[in-house]
Amino acid sequence: MRATSSTNISRYLSLSYHYHHSHFMFDTVRIAWPHHLFRKAVPPAGWKTTSFTHTIPADSGGAETRHTAKHHHIATGLVASGTPGLVKRVQFSLPHVLFGSNAKLIRSQAQTDEALLIAADILKQIGIPLGNIERFTRVDLVWQFLLDPRLVIQAHRHARHPRIRANAGHYENQSIYWHGKNLRIRMYDKTLEQTREPGDVTRIEFELHGRLLHDMLAPAGAPVMRLDFNRAYVAYRELMLGFAPFDVPVISDIAELLAVAAAANCRYRGLSMFEIWASGKNPEHVRRVQKQLAALRPRFFNINWEELLPADRPPEAVEPDMTNLEAAV
Repeated sequence: MRATSSTNISRYLSLSYHYHHSHFMFDTVRIAWPHHLFRKAVPPAGWKTTSFTHTIPADSGGAETRHTAKHHHIATGLVASGTPGLVKRVQFSLPHVLFGSNAKLIRSQAQTDEALLIAADILKQIGIPLGNIERFTRVDLVWQFLLDPRLVIQAHRHARHPRIRANAGHYENQSIYWHGKNLRIRMYDKTLEQTREPGDVTRIEFELHGRLLHDMLAPAGAPVMRLDFNRAYVAYRELMLGFAPFDVPVISDIAELLAVAAAANCRYRGLSMFEIWASGKNPEHVRRVQKQLAALRPRFFNINWEELLPADRPPEAVEPDMTNLEAAV
């Protein structure tokens, strides 16, 4: 743990429950965290400031001009936003601040606290904290599984989540997502994102906002003022169990494809898929495949989230091959 800390972080740590053996991961957070900005003509080294001017209707019936600014810490991606002279909100990835990449997992409450301390130190470069952390307004709960991402995406392609009305969206068969009012969900190949090469690590993210964030991560009626691993895992598991994924056929050759078609009684104008395939083929080859089909049972990829996410403990942590990640960088 770092020796230095702001008043906000000290109070935060005093509220946190330390569950050091958990393997759950927080990623991006947005915090109402007021800071008074230093008066400087140019941003300090390592920062980029962007100013905005907005014209909005005024109560008097005319127009009102408002000025806002975003301060971007280039090395970590931390963004502090507000009005000139005042930071109101801060958004950053906890693992990116701590490790330099969000491909690695936050594995303990201590690492969560350490990332917040680092963020506090970064913010001291541009301003002075005004009081305590007020509340978290966005928290991303994420986990990574040693599952073929392509099959996981196929299994959820037509799945619905009870907390989101919209159907799933897709991005080039590489990811699948659901967008709701207070919840966004995304499943994708984490290795592919980092290295541009397909891998075997599936990452599933839940982005919580608003009432749902409060209901799942804080006592009733209270704002989220700390990130507690135990409560977060219960929330993540509950959200995951909202999915009922479909079984996905595993097909490596034509025989397995025909076996799945036969099991599903798939026909076209009365003809079975085998009959359509066999038309015009060498009779000896057809008989050989027919014998193979007689002994073949279709294989299916299926997911049971209740088993993969035990109620009493999080599953083991899974991370992409860091050798490949470093080579990609």
